Parts: sequence; structure tokens; C-alpha cells
Amino acid sequence: MKFFPLMMRKLMSQLSLAVVCGLWISSASFSEQAPAAAAVKPQLKAANVQGAQPVDEVSVKASVNAEEPVKPAKRLWNLQDADIMSVITEVSQETGKNFIVDPRVSGKISLISSKPLKQNEVYQVFLSVLGLLGYSAIPSGNVVKIVPNMESGEQATPVASNQLPGKGDEVVVRVIPLENVSASQLIPVLRPLLPQWSNISAYTPGNVIILLGRASNLDRIHTIIEDVDKASTSGIQMIPLRHASAPQVALVLNNLQSAARAAGESSTVSIAVDERSNSLLLGGPKAARLRMRVLVSQLDAPSQAPSGNTEVIYLRYLEAKTLAPLLSKIAANILGKNSGGPAYESTSTNTSPASSTTSSVSKEISTNSPNIQAEPNTNAIIITAPPALMQALKSVIAKLDIRPAQVLVEAIIAEIDESNLTSLGIQWGSVASDGTVQTTNGSAISFPPLGAGVVGIMPSVQIQAVLSILRNQNGVDILSTPSIMVLDNQKATIEVGQDVPFQTGSYATSNNATTVTPFTTNQYKPVTLKLDVTPQINLGTSVRLKLSLKNDTLQNPQNPGLTPLINTSKISNTVIIKSDDVLVLGGLISNSNNESINKVPILGDVPIIGPLFQQKTTNQQKKNLMVFIKPIIIHNNDAAMTISETKYNEVRKTQANFRGDLATIGDEPAPTKLPPWKNKHDLPLPFAGKDPIDPCPPGSDQCP
Repeated sequence: MKFFPLMMRKLMSQLSLAVVCGLWISSASFSEQAPAAAAVKPQLKAANVQGAQPVDEVSVKASVNAEEPVKPAKRLWNLQDADIMSVITEVSQETGKNFIVDPRVSGKISLISSKPLKQNEVYQVFLSVLGLLGYSAIPSGNVVKIVPNMESGEQATPVASNQLPGKGDEVVVRVIPLENVSASQLIPVLRPLLPQWSNISAYTPGNVIILLGRASNLDRIHTIIEDVDKASTSGIQMIPLRHASAPQVALVLNNLQSAARAAGESSTVSIAVDERSNSLLLGGPKAARLRMRVLVSQLDAPSQAPSGNTEVIYLRYLEAKTLAPLLSKIAANILGKNSGGPAYESTSTNTSPASSTTSSVSKEISTNSPNIQAEPNTNAIIITAPPALMQALKSVIAKLDIRPAQVLVEAIIAEIDESNLTSLGIQWGSVASDGTVQTTNGSAISFPPLGAGVVGIMPSVQIQAVLSILRNQNGVDILSTPSIMVLDNQKATIEVGQDVPFQTGSYATSNNATTVTPFTTNQYKPVTLKLDVTPQINLGTSVRLKLSLKNDTLQNPQNPGLTPLINTSKISNTVIIKSDDVLVLGGLISNSNNESINKVPILGDVPIIGPLFQQKTTNQQKKNLMVFIKPIIIHNNDAAMTISETKYNEVRKTQANFRGDLATIGDEPAPTKLPPWKNKHDLPLPFAGKDPIDPCPPGSDQCP
């Protein structure tokens, strides 16, 4: 039983050997006949293509000698409406290439050749035919993929090199480095020269352009890039001027170039001005810059006129007599008189992207001292100086002579009896931002001790609302409600009071022994309430206020006597407050003695015995002086007009609340009703009925 399987395996091995030997013999006999069949095959290759009439250039010799090599034949290709799939099959058999065809490939082609084509020529013609139909052939290993053009970038497209640049309509990727031109700036120029399916992109860090397309078209693009990417001769050159003014020379040169452009000539030089160094900057080709520099040297000649470097500058906001000393100091520092250095020193550098950098240093010491004078009648500055110094001083004046911001300071000055201070009942939390006063909600806040000077700050409160509250309180005497507009960093003074006489001496003169003429000499001294405010506008909406408050009161105002005593209280401080907030100041206490006499009628006036029927009492009264200050920053004219409109409407409101029957006495005409505020150009007329365009004639109800 064990011997039987062994015999079977040996029998099967001999049978397999016989089959293999038979097949080898059969193939050897077939190979001996193959050359004859191969010689006849070229005549039939194009027969499968519908409408094709291929014609061999030479007759194919039928030979059975397998050792004689067969050279590739040239063929004449003429196709009429041939199916693209049939053409691909025929080209594959002709060139020996393997194709993978995308299912979307379809269409018919017609081809007419006037001379026979070799195998490599047939393949190039085939690539051109595919390009016309919108397809591309992408080599991938041992096969060639035929896909639509739009998907060429997604395939493994070969990258062209110097050894294998690609030819004809082969789809390749080419990387082109640039040396002088920016790759990103060149992309918009080259994009219209490529078909829609081609791709072009820039790699900015390496300054290279990456192209995807047909080799023949990329050769053309590469030639254009080489012509554009050449070393430019353009550069920038700085020319310092010694005598002429740089802006004026630049104006002359630009006018000349404008005239040249109008005549049809191209202008290749750009001109810029550096006023700080009184220099010209020229940009353009080297030859054009040399021609322009010759012209500049002719224009930069010493002036023959004695007043060629003198200018009169009219100021708009600054005072000439204040600005002139400052400009003299600046000119001295620029000229280096304080340190004994040169008048000015300038360095010019000419840089070109493709050429070496050269630099030149020019030094000049001015021998003419500048002369700066102020003319107060016309508020002008007269400057005589070299051009470079003139430009520097004009630049300083332009930056300083700007419209300064202003601050509207509204104030309320009131005296409050100390006995009524704790019961004042001002509800600071109930003062609304729109100027109204609430009578409910919020508890009454009494004043803290007034020794510190500053009571507090009320944010965004109308000063009229505070005034309305104070007027409704007992024991409050409102001394003044001034409003003053002051420039930034300027001092404003608000002062109210009276001049009180003080006896300084008494004399008696006699003309003779019996006549004596007595007289006294008096000197008046001010007893005033004075408030000094200096605002400084900080960055943003805050204001630094430097305040000085002084209050003078008489010791006995009812009977001051010949030598009255004056009580003086003074406080000075500096605070920071936001615009539109109200600052409350206190702490100034004044003492006054009031004498009163109570007497019995008739008997109290009897001489000698009258004092027996009189009672004299002296009351000491203490009053606290409080000041409410509200600063408002005004940056421009529109803000000023808005405040003017508010004040104007307050006057109209007061006029509207005035009783009409008490407006006039006798036969005098009724007062003019103020019209509504429309805009800053509509001002009220001074007299009603005097002008035909009076908006509020007498008897008219058109105006409220």
C-alpha cells in the first residue's frame, strides 16, 4: 500500500516533463515562422482604424530569415473622423507604449500628413491631437495615463530638467528661479499667456515660479521670463542742495517732465523731496538720473538777489513776539553755534538692486547767521536764513501754529450758613445728567467737614440743575454764576467784590488863628471773591485744573467803621477731572459780626437818656463758601456752536416764561421774540419788523 503512492508520483513527474518538452518544441517552430508574419503585419496595422488609409513607404520583404533585423518603417498617416479609442490602440501598437485611458476620453480626429512619420514623430503628433481634444498624456512608470487637461495637476507629472526638458505637447512641470524680479509680482503678467487648465504659482521664500503645462508653451514662457528678469539699471540717488530750496526745485523739475509727457516723451525719473535735509531724491535709470543731476546742479546756484533767502510767515494762532525767541534758539541749535559744530551735515546714498552701493558725504558750514524778527502789527515772523534752515524753521512753525483747544469753565459761587449746612438737603444722587432734578429716591447726603478743600465730584451733571437746587434751599446766598472760555494752559480769573475805603490819616489846616479846616485821607482796598483757573487738557477727556480761591470779607459789614477789619480765606490746589463733570470745592469759612439795636419807640431816641431804653446785641455768623466748577473741553467750532445753541435756548426759554402783559410800559413796542435755533448761520435779527425777511414780525404766531 505504501508502494502505490510512490509509483503514482513518479509517473506524474514523467508526464509533466513530456508536456513541457512538447510546448518548447512547438514554440521553437512558431518562432521560426514569426519573421515572415511580422514582415506582413505593418501593412495591416492601420486597417482596424475606421477611415484610415496607411501607405507604406517601402515594400515589406517577406523573409523567413529570423536573424535579419527589421528596421522601423516610416508611414504616411491620413485619418478622417477616426475614433480616438481606435487611434490610441493603433498608436500603442506602433510605439509600443501602454496606455491607461480615462473613461471620459472620447471624440473623433482627422489627421493629414504630407510625408511619412517615424515612431517618435507619430507619438508627438498623437500628443498634439490629444491637446486639441482637451486631454493630456501623463507618463507614470511603464504606462501613460490619458486624462482630461484639468486633472493634469493631480497626476504625477514629470518635472522638466536641463537634461530632459520635455518637447512638443508633453505635459511637464518646470521650476524657474528668478534673480531680479519678484515672483509674486510676475504671476499676474504671465497668467493671461497660459491656457486655463495650466497652473502657475510662486514660491515667495525662494523667489521661484512653478509652471504646469505643455513643454512647447512653457519654453515660450521661459523665454519671456528671461527677458524680464534682467538686472535693472534703476536706482535711487539723494542730492543735497546748498543754495536752492528743495521743494521749489522739485516743482520746476516736475513741470518740465509734465511738459515732456505732453509732447509725447516718456518720463523715467521720479522726484521726491526731503525737507529736513533740503535734499532731492531721484529714482530711475542711471542715464536719466545723470541728465537730471546736471540740471539740478545748474538750478542749485547762489541767489543774486539780496532777499532771496528771506520769507515772511503769517501766524494764525500763535503770537509772533512769543514765537520769535523760541525760533532763534532752535536756529542756534541747528546751526551748532552752542557747541561750535558744523551748520549741518547730510549723507546721501545711491542704492541699485543689481549694482554695488555707493555713498557720498557732503558737509557745509553756513557763514550767514539767521535773522528772525517778529512783526506784532500783522502777527508775522520774518526769517532770513539758508534754505535748509528755512525749511526746518517752517516745519517747526507749521507744527506749532495749530488751533489750540479751549475749555469752557462754568462756576457757581455760593455762601451757605453753617447752621443750615447740615440741613441743606441736596440729594446729589438725584441730580440727573439731563439737568432735571428728582424729588424722590435717593437719600439726603450732608456735607463732610470742609477743611479738606475738595468736597467731591458729580459726574455728568448739568450746572443748571445744581443751581436750581441751591436756589430752593434756605440759608444759601448765591454770589455769582460766571462762565468763561479760556485757552488750554492759559489762566482765567473770575473776581467779584467791592472797594472799601480805609482812613489813612486826618489833618487840620488853618488859614488864620480863628479858621480851622479839618480833612481826612482815605485809601480804597479791594474786598473781593477771586477764583483763578488754569486748565490743562490731558490725553483723552480729562482736564487738570490748577485752582486758586480767595475770599475777603469785612469783620463787621453793617458798621465797618473808619478802619474796617478784613477776613481773608484762601485755598490753592490742583485736581484732575473729566470734561462735563462738576467739581465741588469748600472749606473757606468767613466770620462776621452783626450788631442790632432794639429800642423803645420815641424814648430810645431821646438824647442822654435814650441808651437806657435801648438793647444792643451782637451776633456772630459763620458762612461756608462753596464753589461748583464744571469744565467742558471744546476742540472745534462745531462743539462751540453746540454750546452756543444750548445757551441760546436757555435765553429763549426765559423769554417764553416772561409775562407778556409786563413786557412793556407805555407805548413802547413789544420786544423781539427770539426765533428757534436752526443752524450756525441763522442768527436772530436785532429789531423786529425792520427787515422784510424778519422771521418773527410783530403779531405773528409763527415763532414760539
